Amino acid sequence: MLKEISREIFGHDEKAINKHSVRIYIDENGNLWQLDRTLDGCPPFYSACGPYSPTFQGVLPALRVDGLNYWGSGLSWKKALPMFFEAVRHLREAHQERDAI
Repeated sequence: MLKEISREIFGHDEKAINKHSVRIYIDENGNLWQLDRTLDGCPPFYSACGPYSPTFQGVLPALRVDGLNYWGSGLSWKKALPMFFEAVRHLREAHQERDAI
């Protein structure tokens, strides 16, 4: 189960190259997951990252949703969130199966 812990909109000044709305989630093991929606794409699209630790530094690990790094062109948050949660669930199940072997 993921719990939303942060929301941020950035890139809203004239110097910004890209504009994004980002939501950060945490799971019961303390891993972070990120869902990012472009605000300046036409149509807007999503990307996701995770899992990563709160102390992680570097390029975040991409989480493929629907088999894609960039997905959900034009979708609302309401429609994109279930897709994101399903990708998280699928990855976590794959990790549990691998760890059980």
